[in-house]
Amino acid sequence: MLFSPSREPEPQVLIVLESLRTSMRIQALLSRYGVSATPVSLAALDEDRPFTGSRLVVTYTAMIGRVRSALDLPVVNVETQNATR
Repeated sequence: MLFSPSREPEPQVLIVLESLRTSMRIQALLSRYGVSATPVSLAALDEDRPFTGSRLVVTYTAMIGRVRSALDLPVVNVETQNATR
């Protein structure tokens, strides 16, 4: 496994997506593998919060530049399609 479970208050993975539903699905998937994750709003990025315990950011193509300028963390790019399921 790439990550070990964290006891730190900061999540290991930050999820920066517009869709809260998609963010929650990714969070649930990661938690099944013992990885702590949390959705982060765009406003939180603008607050210059350090997220010192975090190791990775999940975002989408249009946000990569903004995420990289706000956080010094590796980025995983995901693209989703609107689904009615």
